[in-house]
Amino acid sequence: MVSYPLSVFLDTNVFKGVKYNFGEKGTLSNIKNLVIEGKIKLYTSNIAVEETKRHIESDISEAISLFNKAHKDISKKISCSIAESSLLCHLFEKPSKEIIVQDAIKKFRDFLNEAKIIILDNEGININLIIDDYFNCNPPFENRKGKKYEFPDALMISKLKHEFNKDKPIWIISSDNGFKEAFYNQEGYTCLSSVNELLDIINKQYKMYVRIEEYINVNKEEICNELNMKIESDDIYVDGFDSDKKGCTEGYDYTETFITDACVENYYLSSVDEINENFVYLTIMCEAKITASCYYNIDIWDSDEKECLFSYEMENEEEHKPKFECSLTLEVNDKDDSIEFSIFNISYNLTLDQSSRVKRSEVEPEDPSILAEAEYMEALEEYYNH
Repeated sequence: MVSYPLSVFLDTNVFKGVKYNFGEKGTLSNIKNLVIEGKIKLYTSNIAVEETKRHIESDISEAISLFNKAHKDISKKISCSIAESSLLCHLFEKPSKEIIVQDAIKKFRDFLNEAKIIILDNEGININLIIDDYFNCNPPFENRKGKKYEFPDALMISKLKHEFNKDKPIWIISSDNGFKEAFYNQEGYTCLSSVNELLDIINKQYKMYVRIEEYINVNKEEICNELNMKIESDDIYVDGFDSDKKGCTEGYDYTETFITDACVENYYLSSVDEINENFVYLTIMCEAKITASCYYNIDIWDSDEKECLFSYEMENEEEHKPKFECSLTLEVNDKDDSIEFSIFNISYNLTLDQSSRVKRSEVEPEDPSILAEAEYMEALEEYYNH
């Protein structure tokens, strides 16, 4: 059994991993609630705070670059004047990096204060031990090529070993294997890869956890059917491009995609993220088979006249077998000392692209004359080009 309050250290990659979601519905909000309930005490370091600020700025810069590229593509299709009275008008507003970064860093600072996070400083760090680890290639310096970049981690590791021990244990959350390796087989340090893992451990102590597992296993058909219907009704885009390791891209720029069939073939319970009086929040890992109809245009151009000679729409059928994470909310119904569950909400993070695609086939047009005319125009274009 876990004794409370738990001391929990959050590494930089924890904040980056949740995409800096410090809102009331994110994973970090669940951690903050556990602080308020007195179940955990949160720690991070001054180094992790500064690294997170730097990552926030660089990731926002990258996101704005992507937005600007999309803005340029949108402007090729429609003018800002046609969208002035619609929701699309916001797409033409150029974002201010400085304002967004300022706001994001403020939300980060607010979270640190609201979650009462104790920020560890550099006092008590043993520099000699860090130097020894560096020359002996001990974690986190086991990667010779990037050893010099691990000094910030080494400082944090040294501070944690100075502050905590088997009599004053701490749970360390980090997705950095080298960082966690530094605490391997040392009493007083429990390393986890994600906040969800910690939430799962805490929630497993609830008696309801067993009932949740029973429900998930017994009601697989119902849950899969609900997921199938949602996937088929949602507007899920299918990426028709393929990219190799050199960055070369080829494939299809689909104008429209429709999910024609969805079948969740299997899932397993990944974690119980939160339990309260009314709802249970779960994460399940799913495997599905999904078929989609994907449409794209082929344009035959006259290079001399610089005009389109002929345009026609083609269809591909794509089959995908994605593995994806699904968030499942169950409503809790207490009846005569028994607990029953019902599905309240399902959401998922599903991407259909080259990583999930297993098959692609071209669908013959219903009217054969369209394809014949297209082939004729292509041959004609080829003739004039030569």
